[in-house]
Amino acid sequence: MKTGPLNSTHPHPGGNDCGTDSARRPSTVIDTIGLTFVQAATRVAELIKEHDGLDDREDEEADEVRAALYASWQDLQRVILAAEPQTLDDAVAVIDRLLCERSGMPAGSSPLHAQAIERVRAVIQRARNAESSAIEAAAFGDTIAAFAGEAEADLCAPSAPTVSMIEAGAAAAGIAPDEARAAYVAMTKAFRKEAA
Repeated sequence: MKTGPLNSTHPHPGGNDCGTDSARRPSTVIDTIGLTFVQAATRVAELIKEHDGLDDREDEEADEVRAALYASWQDLQRVILAAEPQTLDDAVAVIDRLLCERSGMPAGSSPLHAQAIERVRAVIQRARNAESSAIEAAAFGDTIAAFAGEAEADLCAPSAPTVSMIEAGAAAAGIAPDEARAAYVAMTKAFRKEAA
């Protein structure tokens, strides 16, 4: 399955219009039909609307068209519900189909509806896990950054130098050990004052 932008817009204010609210966002292409989940869900809504538009006609031709439209939306709906959603927009498109009064669970549930709900639940759980991981990673990064900032300010240095430190400093600077000790104390006081 591929992901791509959508180009259809069908508002879905309350779930009863059988449309979708995922327009213009990425949705996965269902390979068997060449439409994204959202495009397929929108097409089902269009087929239902077209079917309902024939309600005022009572002739044989209208009956045949209604039957063909019904069969088309049912077939497309089965493909949507049987496909594995990959994105949250895919999941919303499946939920839109499940909640549609004309073709979803309110019209009568089936094992396909239950399976679709399980697949949608899995997508939502993956998204929640990814979000949790991102939050944890950000918190860890913030902790490391804070530690790095504090570590420099809280550099651990003894307030009094050891004998080895005095001897090494005196030898490196070519000064007397007492001068090295005084220099060390002055440097650590200045560092702590700057860090405060």
